[in-house]
Amino acid sequence: MNLVRLLHLFIITSNKKVFVEKTIPSCNDCVFYRENGDCRKYGERDSFTNKIVFYKAEMCREDIFRCGPSGLYFTRLEEGNNSSGCE
Repeated sequence: MNLVRLLHLFIITSNKKVFVEKTIPSCNDCVFYRENGDCRKYGERDSFTNKIVFYKAEMCREDIFRCGPSGLYFTRLEEGNNSSGCE
């Protein structure tokens, strides 16, 4: 995901100062993101165990048919709320 973040950071250098404008949302601030790197918005049901196996957030951000590099389905995590209600 570091490469994706670098592509979406606009660095402007002026008078030896570096200004970074972050316009693309970070998965860390999304309600679907989990600390193990999973995105709870996208997954598949394992036919053997019948459990949902979630995709990694990095993979979802690289796939234009899921969240994509722009974070199309990003939903901001509210202050003090670390659960999306998906559990």
